[in-house]
Amino acid sequence: MRYSLILLLFVPCLIFAQKKEKEEKIIYFTDSKVKRSRISLATDGAGYYSNRNRLGEGFNPGGSAGDETPSTNGTFAWNAGGHIIFSLNRSLELWTGVVYATAGWTDRHFEFQDMRTTMRANLEYINVPIQFSFHSQINEILDLEVLPMLEVNLLSSYNEVVYERNTNTLLSETNMADDPDARDINYTIGLSISANIRFADNWSVYVRPFFHYMLNSLIDDSDRPRDVLIGAGLGVGLRYKFN
Repeated sequence: MRYSLILLLFVPCLIFAQKKEKEEKIIYFTDSKVKRSRISLATDGAGYYSNRNRLGEGFNPGGSAGDETPSTNGTFAWNAGGHIIFSLNRSLELWTGVVYATAGWTDRHFEFQDMRTTMRANLEYINVPIQFSFHSQINEILDLEVLPMLEVNLLSSYNEVVYERNTNTLLSETNMADDPDARDINYTIGLSISANIRFADNWSVYVRPFFHYMLNSLIDDSDRPRDVLIGAGLGVGLRYKFN
């Protein structure tokens, strides 16, 4: 009787131990064979609306505050670049890279030599974005991402071109990048939402609407208007994830 009780207690423990051993072997085998890379590469481009906003007057892109702040029109701008992506955990990634970008606006009420003219501002930047991607897998092929961004903006060129309003005759062209008060380095914050669609084991495409806002004025001079750049648009990219 005593030996029967021992067997009744021992057999379930033995079965459990064997089952546990099998599970541990399977986990060990999987972990030893699958070593996934935490690095991805991506390239993308975007088209977007670009305009100026004047600091000290609230968020009023291109808006007018009387004669002192004539209204401006936004322009089409674009950017393109490459990124390296580091996976920090299952739902968080760090993006950084190098991006070439254009920006600008048009002022159709620009005062030049006592004339009402049209001024077009054209800027070019080399940007270094730093983005954190918070992503969630919806199904086997679709991820959704939210990406707050801080971007370092390195000024490449800044031209202000003035035209006669009626005849469109060129009156003046000024390279503002040569101005000692022009900010060579600026900073932009932004937010984007992305849909990431996998079409192969390592490849995916993403579509990404975004908004960004420059933090400091283009010209660091208290006697000049404190204009910053804003933008909103849509980007499309291609991503490769290493095994």
